[in-house]
Amino acid sequence: MKTWQLVCKDRLDEFDAFTKVGETEYTFTIFGWVPLEDLGSLEDILKKGFGKKVLLNVIDVPESLAEKIPVATRNPEVLSPFEDFVKMRAVPKYTDIDPSTLVAIFMPWFFGMMVGDVGYGVLMFLLSVIILRKPMKGLFGDFLKALRISSIWSVLFGVLYGEYFGTLGKKIGLKPLWFSRSEPSSIKTLMVMALAVGVAHILLGLTIGVWNALVHRSRSEAFERLGMAIGLVGIVFLAASLTSNLPHGYTTLSWVVLAVGMVTLALSMGKIGFFLGPIEFVGVIGNVLSYLRIAALGLASVFLAKVANDMGSMVGSVFVGILIAIVIHALNLVMGMLSPTIQSLRLQYVEFFRKFYEGGQSSFLPFRKRVLAAGKNSGSKLK
Repeated sequence: MKTWQLVCKDRLDEFDAFTKVGETEYTFTIFGWVPLEDLGSLEDILKKGFGKKVLLNVIDVPESLAEKIPVATRNPEVLSPFEDFVKMRAVPKYTDIDPSTLVAIFMPWFFGMMVGDVGYGVLMFLLSVIILRKPMKGLFGDFLKALRISSIWSVLFGVLYGEYFGTLGKKIGLKPLWFSRSEPSSIKTLMVMALAVGVAHILLGLTIGVWNALVHRSRSEAFERLGMAIGLVGIVFLAASLTSNLPHGYTTLSWVVLAVGMVTLALSMGKIGFFLGPIEFVGVIGNVLSYLRIAALGLASVFLAKVANDMGSMVGSVFVGILIAIVIHALNLVMGMLSPTIQSLRLQYVEFFRKFYEGGQSSFLPFRKRVLAAGKNSGSKLK
């Protein structure tokens, strides 16, 4: 079935190629795309195979075809899974910034903040390494490659939280370098940390959005992103001054900064801006609040691990107690691999990308024959 699927895809590619071929009584033409760095190789192949019988012409792309130019991204191998995650959302346009590097930085970081456990992190790393001993393609392979990097962040935050399979860290003498998520007094710190990360992430996206708008000479879009950024800074200073984390003298300044941001945002939307501006800004605040899921998932994980440890110690039989603890920890491990991955991607796609990333181009796919590689677990490859 896999072989026939590849055969059918090859036939579809052939039919699509007919739309790019034309002929007359004495000649023929073929229109297509090739990455600029591969142009020299194509010329050599044509000269070697056909001599002067076939001519290669590089034509200027008209404006009408600008949106149809396929994109061939060039990233290091370590970024390949994160590049695929970006393409799941949308293929970058030529006028976009390829956010693969940004996703490779923030997605594992957010994952580590949510899992934050030395024991779980080590198990995730070992599982990803063992399964990836044989090369794997597709979404599952990308997930495992990202998990291998994310698990390292999980170990680092586990050291900061002092967690080893939840509260077992405290029992074996592992002390948190920052704070313990299992302590009720640390909930405020955890929430402030999540909101601070959200503010920084959103401000970075808005800054990139302003830069993109300036490059594309879109004044209204630049003012819109700038107004959101200034207003968000004003909200942060206002919240800090009202909660006595800043001197009360900053309260007036915070209101001024917030007002400047709101006016800038309103001016970018024209006559109805003073009605739509506040609505759009409420959406930005909602984006920041969405980062509280980092704290929520982290708390759910650590308390489920605590339940596993407590239930295991409450049972009279040591064997049964260990078995119960293992089952609950295994469930928590699986949830810890899936939920933080999904939520980390969601924060990139919804909260972050919308501030600067548009996408919508098509991927460059070479016209090649697909063949089924040998081996039980092998997939397709291009020939």
